[in-house]
Amino acid sequence: MISPVVVKLTLRDMETAGNVVGRIYAVSTLGQSSDLCGRFLLIPGWDEAHHFGDGAGTHPYGAGMGFPLQIRQDRPRTPDCSSALLVWGVFGFGFKAPLDPYTNYYKESDYFTLKVKEATASDGKTPLKALVLDNLTHSYVNLKDPLHIEYKYEKIYAEVLKWRFAKETAFRSLTIGGEDILSRYMEVSYPNASIDVVEIDPEITRVVYDYLGLPRDTRIRTFNEDGRWHVMNCKSGMTSSS
Repeated sequence: MISPVVVKLTLRDMETAGNVVGRIYAVSTLGQSSDLCGRFLLIPGWDEAHHFGDGAGTHPYGAGMGFPLQIRQDRPRTPDCSSALLVWGVFGFGFKAPLDPYTNYYKESDYFTLKVKEATASDGKTPLKALVLDNLTHSYVNLKDPLHIEYKYEKIYAEVLKWRFAKETAFRSLTIGGEDILSRYMEVSYPNASIDVVEIDPEITRVVYDYLGLPRDTRIRTFNEDGRWHVMNCKSGMTSSS
């Protein structure tokens, strides 16, 4: 709706209609192309919250500056920076990283808001590390005991593995999601198992190594790509997947 309104306010006579409309839609197209810049360059290079705050701060300033096209030449406009400064100030307070004494790590990746937090096991005393993605806890890790499993559904998976495979059995496993604690359980419990993990976000893989205790010499192979694409192109012979 904006472009037709701007055309109506700017147009003075029909002789210049084509020129005026063309310039307005050219500026509009240029503004839309900046959306691609934001999606593929600014958000990956500068987290989404800061990108949002920067846009919120610069839009009022851009509105004050206006287009090079003066709507009314007898009423010149002067840019007003106060609204932009106000938005930036509010943003700096409201969108600062929510760090607290229990948060060891915080980052906005291309896919998630990642946090590593200190937690306690269901027994009320065992210290754990919790990986939180977009405010949802995806896994609990005991840095001293890779056999520790906190979630009940993962305990069921572990019991199924015991029922299905002997300790020395060689089998292949594929897990979609790089924060899964069951892969570490299989690595310790089944020395001949081949364990592959697919995780689309490389930042999660880095956090698992740097903050959640997975050693660099692990037998777990991690692929940072889309899970469906990996399954479509992986070789046959998978005997167990989760």
